[in-house]
Amino acid sequence: MKAALIFIGALFAAAVQAQEPQFPQKGAIEITVLFPAGSSADVTARLLADGMSKQLGAKVLVVNRPGAGGAIGYRYVAGQKPDG
Repeated sequence: MKAALIFIGALFAAAVQAQEPQFPQKGAIEITVLFPAGSSADVTARLLADGMSKQLGAKVLVVNRPGAGGAIGYRYVAGQKPDG
């Protein structure tokens, strides 16, 4: 029984490694931050982007769009073309 579970686990691991990425590989991934550079939200986003970049193997950019209580950033994100 234990050997069967190990075999099934190995097959599952092989299948997971063979899968293609779930997101488009057209360019960089962009994280929009609604606050100015240097804010705690900006620092957090940059740490997240660094980890994502290493994990995904894709460039992850942080773009700050502060102002108008977040409306500028919200409008920018809402106006982007869906790509994935």
